[in-house]
Amino acid sequence: MKKHIKLVSLMLAACILTVNSTTVFAAKGTETEISPQWTDVSTITSRMEVDSWGIATISATGRASTTSSADSATLIVELQRYEDNNWNTIKSWEDNKGVKFASVTEKYAIKKGYSYRLYLTVKAYKGSKLLETATDIYNYGLYN
Repeated sequence: MKKHIKLVSLMLAACILTVNSTTVFAAKGTETEISPQWTDVSTITSRMEVDSWGIATISATGRASTTSSADSATLIVELQRYEDNNWNTIKSWEDNKGVKFASVTEKYAIKKGYSYRLYLTVKAYKGSKLLETATDIYNYGLYN
């Protein structure tokens, strides 16, 4: 009888552990099928740092995929400020050198008391034909 109780207890413990593991597994979202976000654009990177004088240094890159037929990429970087319940573009830059890689590095003075973000657009082209447009947002947050 004691053997039977131990066996049932072990089986019950194993069931509880399995249920908990499955719950954690699902909570992390690992059951979602993973697929590429873009096909002709491979990467968008961005960074924004603000010094003590309020000068923002903005760096961003965009790259057309090496496995795509795209032969060039255009990068558009928009510095946006949140005011009046809207994101407003206060400055923008663009790079298109006719190659698969585009980059922007710029400095711009910003005002305290506002939230800022970078709105990034990368366009992949084959000649003059637009193959894909990809966007990303880098939230800097509140600058005080």
